[in-house]
Amino acid sequence: LINEQDPDVVCFQEFRRSVRGAYDAIEYTAERTGYPHYMFQGRDKHKHGLAFMSKYPVVDTDTLFVYPHYINQGILSILETPAGRVGVGNIHLSSFQFDEITSRKDLEPKEKLPLYLKRIRNVIPRQEAEVERIVPMLKKYDMPLVLATDMNAMPHTKMYNRMAGQFRDTFKEKGRGLGWTFHLLGFLKVRLDYEFVNDHVEVLTHNVIESNHSDHAAILGHYKFPGSQKQATLDPPNSE
Repeated sequence: LINEQDPDVVCFQEFRRSVRGAYDAIEYTAERTGYPHYMFQGRDKHKHGLAFMSKYPVVDTDTLFVYPHYINQGILSILETPAGRVGVGNIHLSSFQFDEITSRKDLEPKEKLPLYLKRIRNVIPRQEAEVERIVPMLKKYDMPLVLATDMNAMPHTKMYNRMAGQFRDTFKEKGRGLGWTFHLLGFLKVRLDYEFVNDHVEVLTHNVIESNHSDHAAILGHYKFPGSQKQATLDPPNSE
């Protein structure tokens, strides 16, 4: 999928960093898809974390939030591009991990409902706190910002509204259809993944790319930055 689309930047929100032989997974992927600049951010306890690949050099990074016991986190990479410095956020808000409940064979459906509700009550405040930390940190950057996010939250939630109140939702400007990115229950789909930009960025396209590489669909964004004819694309296939 990456080779087919050939974006300038790739963001994974849930990347499994396995090590086999002389390679680890991010190095292996970057070399075989032609990205000279790449990084992985995760905790020692977890193989999963954020992965990032870029055709442009990374001159600085800023940790937006990170947990010692969860794979969810956020990071901002500052890239040196022909259009000047551009910030690319790679953000994965806290997960509900409903699969842990759904897969339990020892419980009846009616017994699972309270567990789902308890998980929701625990996770939503954590998501809200993450967004409240992220937004002020990002506002200090006076440069083009493109934010690739798996928010684990649907539009019109408090978390989405906070982000959309400070940054532009690229789907609303250039998206088509309903923009669904995740199969919630069988045929039921929702939009959990977003790309946001600030006012230094012109949105050219926003495409959702269905594939069998992940439980989430990929988003391919195409952007133009002021003062340059160079265009850049961002593709975050949320892959395990």
